[in-house]
Amino acid sequence: MRLSFWGVRGSIPSPHPDTRRYGGHTPALELRAANQVVLLDAGTGLAPLGQKLHAEPLIPGLTAHLFFSHYHWDHVQGLPHFAPLSAAGNKFTVYGPAPQGTPGGLPGIVDTLLGVPFTSPQSGARSGLDFEEIAPDSEISLGELRVCARRANHPGGALAYRFEHDGSVLVYAPDHEPGNAELDLGLRQLARGAQLLVCDAQLLPAEQSPGSGHGTWESAVALAGDAGVRNLVLFHHAPERSDHALDQITLSARRLFPRTWAAHEGMHFDLAADTVHLWECRGRDAQRMPVPLPVLVESGQHTAPLRHEARLHNLSFHGAYFVSPLQYDLDDRLELVLDLETGGDAYGDPTLSSLRLQGQVMRVEPLTTNGGWVGVGVRFVEPRRTDAAALPGSDKATDA
Repeated sequence: MRLSFWGVRGSIPSPHPDTRRYGGHTPALELRAANQVVLLDAGTGLAPLGQKLHAEPLIPGLTAHLFFSHYHWDHVQGLPHFAPLSAAGNKFTVYGPAPQGTPGGLPGIVDTLLGVPFTSPQSGARSGLDFEEIAPDSEISLGELRVCARRANHPGGALAYRFEHDGSVLVYAPDHEPGNAELDLGLRQLARGAQLLVCDAQLLPAEQSPGSGHGTWESAVALAGDAGVRNLVLFHHAPERSDHALDQITLSARRLFPRTWAAHEGMHFDLAADTVHLWECRGRDAQRMPVPLPVLVESGQHTAPLRHEARLHNLSFHGAYFVSPLQYDLDDRLELVLDLETGGDAYGDPTLSSLRLQGQVMRVEPLTTNGGWVGVGVRFVEPRRTDAAALPGSDKATDA
């Protein structure tokens, strides 16, 4: 299985400089498994996903399955802008819970979304569309991919889904308010032993109130622990939640459930029977260049010694990313020290200089390939400077 995130926000899109890193599109995920193309919800992230699918050379056409968790606006608003719908020869099967109080059922909802006044007549679907309403506690098969559904606690009703193939298990529970004992039990059973749980964590604990329809990072962590989940992805971020706030939430969650990530656009997970691999592609404020060099990290924070060795991965005018065997906290101030050769002296011998980069920790994440090591993202907060004096320990002495 490969799961890709194209939209991770809840309620409304949130395009803003403060949400750039995690992304502002509403829910849309792509699952590739058992030679099937599965789309999870149809928020605004479905538009860029559609552009990617539309460009794929598929002959005679694309066959895909779209699963709605429910029909609130943030989960359907990307459908009229999904380019593959306008191409003849493509075929889609649309699944979702039976809508409450809606004439025409699931086909009626899709017809409404693709018709006037919500979209222009020429942008209507030309692909083949089939529909299947899913009852809670039902199971269906897409070839070798098995899909199970359970009710979630959300105003108007919603479903959570479990996908199983060849020993790998993904659970998608984007909208769920804990507190209903029966539905909480059903969700724990659905998530039992999953390799990856994508779970509603829109609210902060102080923001939750009865009837909100959403969970918190604490309730997501509790569900993951109770169900024996291996990896947790916090999802359906509040539109006002900044990148920095999501970093802090992730660190808080990892103190209780270490294998936790916050969903962001461009994140991919590869699931096999024994392993889960995470691939990340985040938006950047500036182009970053790979700089695989040793680096010294100087910090006066209590979480790190004054000076230790780490490995620099990439660098831009605005920040850097390095990996370290030591833990850092968000907002820690530190200095990266790079030892560089800056040409030769009068005798032709190289001169060592230090490039000192002062910054603030903006992101900390455990690495899946190095036990105990963490990746650290730093934004520079002070002007960079180069000290041209020879470094202690070099074979070139300097006169005072």
